Amino acid sequence: MNKPVHAAAVLLVCWLAGCSGSTPSPSPAPTPSVAPTVTSTTAVTASTAPSATPKITVSPPPSAVVTAAIDPSKLSMFKPEQAPLSFADVEPNAYYHAELDIVTTYGVYAAADLSVFRPEAPVTAGEVVAIAARIHAKYNGNAVDFTATGDEAWYAPYVSYAAQNGLYTAFADYSATASCAEVAAVYSSMLPAAAYPTTISVDTVPRMEPTDLHFAAAVTLFRAGVLDAASFDPDSPCQRLNACAFYPARILDPSLRLIP
Repeated sequence: MNKPVHAAAVLLVCWLAGCSGSTPSPSPAPTPSVAPTVTSTTAVTASTAPSATPKITVSPPPSAVVTAAIDPSKLSMFKPEQAPLSFADVEPNAYYHAELDIVTTYGVYAAADLSVFRPEAPVTAGEVVAIAARIHAKYNGNAVDFTATGDEAWYAPYVSYAAQNGLYTAFADYSATASCAEVAAVYSSMLPAAAYPTTISVDTVPRMEPTDLHFAAAVTLFRAGVLDAASFDPDSPCQRLNACAFYPARILDPSLRLIP
């Protein structure tokens, strides 16, 4: 007689063989893994690079209108008093030759080296202050000996005179170059307003804002026909052919001042 099969054993065999009537619960779906966040420095590409500095386009000044003419008597003290200087690097047909002759024959030119002019070199603060001091002294009838003594720099007597007479002298280094705006500040300060009457009605200065340091000086000289937009770049070093020839010549000889 066969022994009865234990019920638990039967159930075990059926479960192993997949014969159970009940469906086993499905295993939960695995949670997808999340990649860790990585912080990295973003490379600058053409799309994220800062935009290039816009190119400055200089607009011509508004239509100029002659409003007044300078009284020649105001500058009658300026006249030729010596032979023009001869410079080894200035050709007789140089386009600034006539203006340079005026500055030298009127006795207001000054520089450390009188044998060469270096027209395209930047003017130094000492050079422009020296010319301004000479012009101021002649305008006011002041007989001044500007000869340096001892270990003085050649421009020291000019700077001393300029400071004593209210000319612009706010330079840290007189052997360093002067910007066009600084040249305007010096020249506008050396003569009274009567010497700079408005001949051109303008209220703007190329590449300058009314809030800029030397705007008032520059606009005064633009209105007087001393400065021109082509050569005046306020923050750039001023070339000697402008600072030592064109600008002072226009101041000394009203017939050379720019008109519309």
